[in-house]
Amino acid sequence: MPPPGFGVRSPLCRWPRRVAATVAVVCLATGLQVAGAPRKPAAEGGSATARVMRLDDLRRIPRHRLPTIRTYRWAAAAALSVVERELGLPLQGEIVLFSSAEAFRDELAGDRRHTPLPPTASLGRIVGVSTADRICLNLCQLHPHDWPVRIAALAHEMAHVAQYQLAGGRRLGTEQWLREGMAEWVGARVLEVLGQETVASRVEAVRRQLRHASRRSALPRLSDLVSAESWVRLVGEGLEDPMYDLSLVAATELVDRHGLGALVDYFSRFASLDDRAANFLAAFGEDPCAFEDRFDRSWR
Repeated sequence: MPPPGFGVRSPLCRWPRRVAATVAVVCLATGLQVAGAPRKPAAEGGSATARVMRLDDLRRIPRHRLPTIRTYRWAAAAALSVVERELGLPLQGEIVLFSSAEAFRDELAGDRRHTPLPPTASLGRIVGVSTADRICLNLCQLHPHDWPVRIAALAHEMAHVAQYQLAGGRRLGTEQWLREGMAEWVGARVLEVLGQETVASRVEAVRRQLRHASRRSALPRLSDLVSAESWVRLVGEGLEDPMYDLSLVAATELVDRHGLGALVDYFSRFASLDDRAANFLAAFGEDPCAFEDRFDRSWR
């Protein structure tokens, strides 16, 4: 989900998902409802420019490892298998693959009942948008990249679907850095299970990059990355790389200290209580401000 000009870094790197982050977060912050848009393909296969893959159908496909994955169907099935079976995250719905940037843009612009959208020209630069039961992917932004990047992007979006599912279909007041950090961790974990580098080695490389970047300029703190609005603003200032890196490292620390189940518990609590601090304390046994202060010292 970010603007063009990203560089790819193996394996999760600065993938094109971050182009989508810039614009998709704007959509989410203002309440864009992608689910139920009028141009939704009606059947498996869809049109020439929009192909639907239902998760129920993907569950029947045996898991392929990375060297053998050569189609989006196998890539999505492999990511889904890890996200559901290994990580136990709840998923439902479908994935819609748009082979035309124009069709993808029209899909997002098709439902104007809820909120103004970003400029039409920007919509074609989004890589993916997810709701509680649907992932829309702009393949034009993914095709220049290899299969590990595409799989990680699929897994990242699946994590966002799971977050919605856990919170009863709502987004509410969860920390933006924790939403993105968990999705980054899930992408890294999926690639690890499929035969790429480990999450630990990935995170250690990111820590080194953060330390190097911090010597050149001040980096944001987690407290700067709580709301979607502040996230969009900082992405606009060219800070998307350290933002995603910080989020990944912070989410990994929570997983290492408390287990993935604590993150699941955190998002689940928003189904009944929209209180960020209370839910963070209940899930992790720590005030979010205290965690942010300790984390800020830990990677520097």
